[in-house]
Amino acid sequence: PLPGKTSPALEPGLENFLIAHPSPVVWTHGSANFDTSRFWQWAIRASLDAAVPFVLVGPSPPGELPPGGFHTQHAPFDALFPRARAVVHHGGIGTTAKAIAAGIPQLVIPRAHDQPDNAARVERLGLGLQLPYPFGSASRTSRALRRLLSSADIHKKCSQTRNRPDIAADPATFVDWVEEAMAGTNPA
Repeated sequence: PLPGKTSPALEPGLENFLIAHPSPVVWTHGSANFDTSRFWQWAIRASLDAAVPFVLVGPSPPGELPPGGFHTQHAPFDALFPRARAVVHHGGIGTTAKAIAAGIPQLVIPRAHDQPDNAARVERLGLGLQLPYPFGSASRTSRALRRLLSSADIHKKCSQTRNRPDIAADPATFVDWVEEAMAGTNPA
């Protein structure tokens, strides 16, 4: 959120789910993705294969979710992502930026526009992985998710971005941090 603003609260059902199932993987496909049925099927399978709770954000998934799964049409990412283990998404700039700010690993499955570039940058910065679209199979998605969740390097890099100074609250400290990162004197 912007300085002086607070994140909107999560809906009660989602809040209760997060209390019962902390650190889920969040899956969201973006507002322009119309291939949601297959995306949800693979999200459910990959989450079950990785034995992690999951939250699906977007249009209704086909059928009833298994235990450890939750669906919501919308969720404020500022409030949800800091409580997540990772996010799997389309690579839109807003979702990407909110995941970086929350310091969580990302599995990006880009489709069009700026998404492939954003996915490549996430991977190059060590903040996550990417899968090309179409992403092939449920088993390929499962392998990528398990690799993402088990990568100590990705988790470390995400933690470092979460702990960076806030540009809006303290621009001078943020500029110092960037200069140190460029000079190689901080671990950013």
